[in-house]
Amino acid sequence: GDSIAQHLQWILDTHGPYPGDHPDVLTCKWSITSPLGRFNTYWVSETHHLVWDTWHDGPDEVGEFLLPTAWLEGSEFNVALWYALEQSKLAGISVHDWPAYNSW
Repeated sequence: GDSIAQHLQWILDTHGPYPGDHPDVLTCKWSITSPLGRFNTYWVSETHHLVWDTWHDGPDEVGEFLLPTAWLEGSEFNVALWYALEQSKLAGISVHDWPAYNSW
């Protein structure tokens, strides 16, 4: 399998909730331990991985993101913080309004 995609999925699944998530997500934390967790990640080209957030996949939501594989290969890229920033932008939430319970 793709170790980068597996690690990416584990990081994203275990570091939620994210800005813009429904408040009920705090009571649904168990779902991240499922083999079919919230995030699906795929290697889609020589240069990119795809992140698919199955909880934000409605007709008016953005649930897929492309990430350069080079970012994921470096140790300095914080994928959970990156995803929190992306969700903040999409939800119109200022970083100053992030909940105290974040783990990014």
